[in-house]
Amino acid sequence: MEAKPDLAEARALLGAGCAPEAAALCHAALARDAGDAEAWLLLGLSALRSGDVLLAEAAVRRSLGLRPESTEARAALADILRRTGRRAEAEASLRTGVPKSPALPYVEMAEQHSARGAYAEAEATLRQAMSLDGACAEAWHALGLLRQAQGEIVAAEASFKRALELAPNFAAAWINLGSLKAGLEKFAEAVPLYNRALALAPEHAAGHWNRALSLMTLGDYPAAWRDYEWRWQIPGLVQSAEVKVLERRWRGEPVAGRTVLLHSEQGIGDTIQFARYAPLVARQGARVVLAVQPALVSLLSRLPGLDRVMSVADPLPAFDVQATLPDLPGIFETSLASIPDPAGYLTPDPARAARWAARLATETRRRIGLIWAGNPRHRDDRHRSIPLAMLAPLLGRADVAWFSLQVGDRAKDLAASVHAGIVDLSAELTDFAETAAALSALDLLISVDTAPAHLAGALGRPAWLLVARQADWRWMRNREDSPWYASLRLFRQETQGDWAPVIARVTAALDREITRRARD
Repeated sequence: MEAKPDLAEARALLGAGCAPEAAALCHAALARDAGDAEAWLLLGLSALRSGDVLLAEAAVRRSLGLRPESTEARAALADILRRTGRRAEAEASLRTGVPKSPALPYVEMAEQHSARGAYAEAEATLRQAMSLDGACAEAWHALGLLRQAQGEIVAAEASFKRALELAPNFAAAWINLGSLKAGLEKFAEAVPLYNRALALAPEHAAGHWNRALSLMTLGDYPAAWRDYEWRWQIPGLVQSAEVKVLERRWRGEPVAGRTVLLHSEQGIGDTIQFARYAPLVARQGARVVLAVQPALVSLLSRLPGLDRVMSVADPLPAFDVQATLPDLPGIFETSLASIPDPAGYLTPDPARAARWAARLATETRRRIGLIWAGNPRHRDDRHRSIPLAMLAPLLGRADVAWFSLQVGDRAKDLAASVHAGIVDLSAELTDFAETAAALSALDLLISVDTAPAHLAGALGRPAWLLVARQADWRWMRNREDSPWYASLRLFRQETQGDWAPVIARVTAALDREITRRARD
């Protein structure tokens, strides 16, 4: 049999994000042998990466027609179907190795009930399914999802495991069992489950994404960044500038003398965290244009070596290659030991900082900034924000001058507070450059909102972040510091939603801090 080095190269190119080049090799292979199932599959995957969903589906279906047992092709077809809104078909295509069952129509009906929150109807329908076929893996899997939605985690885990006993090649069940473990903060247990799923379905984008989050939480960054790339394959997940990000995408190749467009992709905190990489790109001889949220333009204009910092709301300039800021840790092969500039990489505007220093110069007590609520539009805001009244053990101190940096509607909480001595700075914090200047005049920031904590850390200013139990990957687990910011200290919840012990630890830490300062 003729060797196929061209298809091996096509896979390598596809893995490196070079979809057009991979497609060209596939076309060449098909010109020699139109019945090559692997070439059709790789052509479909290349088309999918390039956004041509119609070609992708046609090519993958042709591959499956030639090699129906291919789990990789079935997973690719599932991804295509999911992108085009055919969720039921997508889930069916992932049931590779799952025996057909007369119970399946009932399972599909139960999934529809569950999707609209009719859990009792869903369970009754699943019981009907199991009465027809107690060994139906799809029914046990659906029951696991139902139990998980109802918060019955032990029962959900048992149901997923039963589904996998019946159908060991059930990729979706492996992924959902992994997600259940991750939700329990058992990330080291979740990763092998995702590995098993991705061995069955290598193109399952959500499986890669979920594994990335677990790996990042564990601090295994080199492996995580490779999976993190798959976020582009999940519709609606990436929130980027109005740019076709996959067009002329920078992968780390030499850029001396070329214009590199970097732009924000996620939230304010993410932009601040990853902006540290922009000067590293400039040091490679590139002309760097950084496009970010309007509130960050002035602040990030102080980064060294950049040609221009602009708003993503403005027309974007010509460029040779582009990347979003969260692409850069992977491009620079960042590990826990090689995070750039954890001691700080931003500086406040000197004139603004001087004004704030002069304004607060007469205050001899410890000057502490306070933020008790985050962005109300954040999907997890109910777990991050806290009532101002809960901070009473802190706010009654006579040896601290409190300054509110709280912005938005929750700044109005001060009007109802019994602690009248808190100075409200919200009206003066017109952008993050102004907030940076204010932080330069404070001794400490205490915040539940992560974006100002990112800012303080990037400035090298002391900050204490109150972290919810189920925290974002970048705060990792079971540690009181951050490898991303040397000046940041974490105070973590032990139980989700219970802030009282956290505030007690913050109060005790502040006692020690002020006592030490008085002694020194």
